[in-house]
Amino acid sequence: MESYKIYRSTSAGATFSYLGSTTNIRLGQYVDYDVKDNGSYFYYVTAVNKIGESDPSPLVEVHPSFKVAYEDYRFSLSPDVLLFLAGYDSSFGFVGGGVVQLSDYLGDHRIGILGDTIPGVRTGIEANYEFSQWRTTVDLDYFYYQNYFNIYDLQSGNIVNQYRNNENGFTLNFSYPIDTSTRIEYGVGTQRFLGSPIYLQFSEGISNYNLNTDEWNVANFYRLSFVQDKRKGTQFWPSSGYGLNFTLLHALPVLDSNVSFANLLFETDFFADFSFLNHLVWANRFIGMSSQGPNPQTFFIGDDSPFQAYFTTIRGYGGSTFFGSNLGLWNTELRYPLATNMNFIPEPLSFLLIKDVEIAGFADTGLVANQLGDIPNSPVLSSIGTGIRFYTFIYQRALVMFRFDVAWRLDQPEPPTFHFNFTPMF
Repeated sequence: MESYKIYRSTSAGATFSYLGSTTNIRLGQYVDYDVKDNGSYFYYVTAVNKIGESDPSPLVEVHPSFKVAYEDYRFSLSPDVLLFLAGYDSSFGFVGGGVVQLSDYLGDHRIGILGDTIPGVRTGIEANYEFSQWRTTVDLDYFYYQNYFNIYDLQSGNIVNQYRNNENGFTLNFSYPIDTSTRIEYGVGTQRFLGSPIYLQFSEGISNYNLNTDEWNVANFYRLSFVQDKRKGTQFWPSSGYGLNFTLLHALPVLDSNVSFANLLFETDFFADFSFLNHLVWANRFIGMSSQGPNPQTFFIGDDSPFQAYFTTIRGYGGSTFFGSNLGLWNTELRYPLATNMNFIPEPLSFLLIKDVEIAGFADTGLVANQLGDIPNSPVLSSIGTGIRFYTFIYQRALVMFRFDVAWRLDQPEPPTFHFNFTPMF
């Protein structure tokens, strides 16, 4: 015996159609999925060997009946991320922090808590709840921080100044997708702060504002954003297309607010992939920010810092930071893949897998001014440079980019600056 052939018909006297065969003689089963509930079906089977096919077996009549078992969904949360770190320092005592993230089975509810403490230096907690069952995603955030800063005289070791910063507040945000690449975001929030310096989160940039360091300052604000993302990637980061973000953040003098300003942000980035040049990528980003009103905020252009690429970064200026209520910045890079899909493990670092290597040439240009009318007379900050990027995987799971850059200022003849970072510029 080599196999069995199965035939089927909807009537005992009708023509039978060949369904299929099974070669697993020992198992001897065949599943017919093309049936309807409460239908009538007739089957017969023939045996096949080297000589030929046998006569049909006796007919078998069946009436499939489907029974669907279901149970109402019961809401429950399960942990997605649990991470706690703790230690002891002889100067500060117990230090530690942790992250907890929970979600339900359908992913409609997500709760996250982040906290850390260094006694006498920093204590903070952030809590977040996200609801995504509707087309509009709802996000509620709460935060509380206490920061302490002591400035020491290195020669005497005495404290010569102290700064204390208290912050707390919450935001309620909504995100409505227009299509797969475009969405509208809107929300309200309040932030209360005491001390110096004082920071108010504005989109991806950080604004600095200091009204009165001896009393609580309150900003009650709303935010409107139009976001479009048509970027496409061939490897790890975008290599073609464009993205844009237009945001208005307006702090109104309502309720107990004593801070009033209006912030405008326009950010766009676009990428071009030159496939005939081994996928050379031309990457660009432009940022324009302005703060107006009785209490305008102050934005900054900062240098590239290890472990963090600032939202508004210009390389080549060492530790210099430039402040103003109006800001413009353009970053442009040419990125050329030097090697791809290397899958190289540099022994003895067996946990590290080098995937791609990329070289880059870049130029950064920007300016800041306190008044819009001062922009034509503001000095232009600019630099050029080159660098190399290593795209790696840690334990073959987490993607980490090692970025090494060297930059030269163009406005003054100064030595080059060197930059090392774990994050891309944009």
